[in-house]
Amino acid sequence: MNHSHRVLAVLLVPGLCTTARAMAQGQPPAPSGCTLDFGDHYKCNRATFQQRLAASRTARIDTDRLDLFAHKHTEELVESLGKTVVAPEQRPDLVFDLAPIDRSGRLDLSPAAVPLATLTVYDTSMGSGARSRIWVETIDGDADKPWPGIVTELLRKFQVDALPH
Repeated sequence: MNHSHRVLAVLLVPGLCTTARAMAQGQPPAPSGCTLDFGDHYKCNRATFQQRLAASRTARIDTDRLDLFAHKHTEELVESLGKTVVAPEQRPDLVFDLAPIDRSGRLDLSPAAVPLATLTVYDTSMGSGARSRIWVETIDGDADKPWPGIVTELLRKFQVDALPH
């Protein structure tokens, strides 16, 4: 075995041992958060989300930098949940990302409602990207609906679907 293979083995073996130990002890793997159901819609574990939400203290709001309406209303929602909103450069427990769904390149031939926007909540303790996604709320409707109405309806839907009643 040459030097570079020995270094690689030394770096990989501890991680493999930890994973094998967890599996041998019957510990389930870390929750994946959400799985794609169809289109832009996800199924998420509500109980797991609510536990993580209850344990978190801080959150960051991600919206388009010019979308002051979405940012303000998402911030109000997060603060109503008892979370402190942190500045973009600070590390939060959760990230609330509200964004329109990019419809460019899609043909909508039916008169049915189309996905318009999502509110995605990420748990920063689980890394970044899709693996840290713990809740996705999608709102469907008429593509001509005004953005403030979409944001308001999406945040209400999130409160009904994701939060304890």
